[in-house]
Amino acid sequence: MARLAHNIYAEGGEGLMLTAWNNTSPQAMPTEWIRALSLTAYLSWSPEDCDLGHLAFVPDAIMQGAAYWQRVDSPAGQTRSVAAPPGVTTGAELVKLLGLPASTNASFIATPFRNVRGVAVDVFRHGGQPGAVALTGRDYAVVRNADFSDGLKGWSVAAAGDDTVFEVEGGTLKATRVEGNEFRRVLQDLRLDADRAYTVRYRVRVEGSGNAKVWTYSGDASFRWDEASQVHSRSQEGEWTTKEIEVPPRSAALRICLTVDGPGTTAWFDDIEVVEKGVDPATLAPMTASIPVDATARVLTFMHATSHQPLLADNMRSNRENFANVVPGEYRVHYADGTTEVIPLAYRVNVVACNDPNLGRECDIGLFGTLGGSAFINLPTCTWPNPHPEKTISTIEARSGSSSEMALLVFGIALE
Repeated sequence: MARLAHNIYAEGGEGLMLTAWNNTSPQAMPTEWIRALSLTAYLSWSPEDCDLGHLAFVPDAIMQGAAYWQRVDSPAGQTRSVAAPPGVTTGAELVKLLGLPASTNASFIATPFRNVRGVAVDVFRHGGQPGAVALTGRDYAVVRNADFSDGLKGWSVAAAGDDTVFEVEGGTLKATRVEGNEFRRVLQDLRLDADRAYTVRYRVRVEGSGNAKVWTYSGDASFRWDEASQVHSRSQEGEWTTKEIEVPPRSAALRICLTVDGPGTTAWFDDIEVVEKGVDPATLAPMTASIPVDATARVLTFMHATSHQPLLADNMRSNRENFANVVPGEYRVHYADGTTEVIPLAYRVNVVACNDPNLGRECDIGLFGTLGGSAFINLPTCTWPNPHPEKTISTIEARSGSSSEMALLVFGIALE
């Protein structure tokens, strides 16, 4: 619908008109419909006479406000912002991370705002200047949900059939071959750096007379697979063991397939990882920052983004796919009783680049707009309901992600 609105505008149309059957209340209309109307209003009545054609994408943030204004859950009780930790990045260094002209004054970051839930987040400051905790990533290939702790999320089942059952059991992938010999498999595609050498490492256990197999296919940057480069590793009946497969040189993409052969055979897979040859794992340890809290909270609101990223102006899908295997970072909420909750970050889910006009589906509008009519900025907020509101949060640990070309920028955190 957003693309339709953009096309109508590009062709000189006057706008969109929304009609709905059996719905007379905006509260009963799907969010996407209200977004379309608000986009039309933006095109028709923007006081700045903005030209949508100058934007790389249809900005979701413009539409989100109208989509949610009927449904705002205002904070229950008082909100307060967390004090800035040591090491906040400010001034010219922060401007560079945001990809803005060197002459930009970063004080705009402290512009007061409230998100769609009515929450205000005070920006971290150092020496009176607004700033952010900046954590630059470390380069490593990311296997999503490598330990199957989140079910099959991040993995796909190819050529599914009743003769082979894939399920997650006790944090492992369990594959049972009932009958037949079709190539049933669970797979995941990863983007690699063709100038680096990699090894696939995994743990496997087998019961029965058949085999557990891990196949790898190498590909180019467009995920076109070279069938001649396929490599497979076979495991027979036995307890847990760790195995490795070398990835062919100059591979820009990798497909990992997990399967089992032999009727009556069951295999378990776990801890799938892709490691770079010759790299000391200690050098891949993330940058971290400990943010003191010492309070209870029902909800946490993060104001954050990643550093400026290269985006393709004419291909929204490619932009999403380019970051599919990049981990922007994560938060670890440490409670006073010694327990921890992890908040994983995913691009265009709960965090986006500061120059990306799109919002992730779990993001809300924070600071969004243009600077001086030339530079664009998007610093959204993300709401996290605390599963343990009765516990005291001692610290929030922010951790960097999986790319040295991307830094996690944390501008502030509000508690309610």
